[in-house]
Amino acid sequence: MSYDSRSPALAGSERAHPVAVVLVAIAGVVAAGVFGAVVVRFAGADSRAADRLTGPLQAQAAVASPSPSPSPSPSPSSLPSSPAAGECLAGVWRVAEQRELVALPGIGTVEVTLTSDGPEVTYQPTGTGLVDYGAATAYAATVDGRDALITVAGTVTFEFVSADGRTAATQARSAATFTITRDGGEPGVPAEWPASMTDWSVECGADEVTLSAADAQTERLVRVE
Repeated sequence: MSYDSRSPALAGSERAHPVAVVLVAIAGVVAAGVFGAVVVRFAGADSRAADRLTGPLQAQAAVASPSPSPSPSPSPSSLPSSPAAGECLAGVWRVAEQRELVALPGIGTVEVTLTSDGPEVTYQPTGTGLVDYGAATAYAATVDGRDALITVAGTVTFEFVSADGRTAATQARSAATFTITRDGGEPGVPAEWPASMTDWSVECGADEVTLSAADAQTERLVRVE
């Protein structure tokens, strides 16, 4: 007997039944549809920092930083007709007064008060900006219960939105560093200075702008150009 020859019964069992073929095809179509729905759901997910904003600022942020998936533009009624805060911010400013809460890496949230010439801040009409701290901008603070001098150098770039008398950064990139000097001692090791993502209220003047936020945070900007 040859082991290469197949029995007629075995050969007949290997042929696929037509109904089985149809069921397999239908199962493949259903699986593809479910997988496609899952892919679309996750492709539309958006975890931008702008998601923390609400109201008109959130609508502005969605226009400034659209999701990768195509989506219809917001209707004109959903956006402010005159973003006055953005218009009055456009230009170059010098920070004259500043009191702000800053989340310092490895330390925690610290209240800082400007004690030297302030940084130069540029707001572009395109929704981008720059904070230039120069070689040394000084702030007074209390760190771990001790008086401290915080010195900041470098720049921070950011993107922002403005609406209804408010403005906030939606994205920011820090190329600035800071050092802490405690009780008049030696400066510590430089670390990255965090970019501000504060949601500010804007009060516009001819050549001066006042920004205010929760916890009595405030900045007064004087126009340079």
